[in-house]
Amino acid sequence: MRESHVEEQSVDYAKTRGWMEVKLDGNGNNGKPDRVFLRGGVAVFIEFKAPGEPPSRLQVYWCKILRKQGFDFHLVDNIQDARKVVDSYG
Repeated sequence: MRESHVEEQSVDYAKTRGWMEVKLDGNGNNGKPDRVFLRGGVAVFIEFKAPGEPPSRLQVYWCKILRKQGFDFHLVDNIQDARKVVDSYG
């Protein structure tokens, strides 16, 4: 399964649960999470990967930075885990 499929299905699921999402793409975003999900004053950053694909060193760096700032960051490589993340916020 490709990363894009995991991401697309996860975004669709989150939207059905009332989440807004913003794709973090473009120049200067190397290593930053793919998406931020927003709902009810909560911001959740998610980096999508193909199943079994490890994060890059730069992605690990951004994970640490965002968590240090108090944000939730998740690395997701399958649709079931993405649904668990979304559902964990009620």
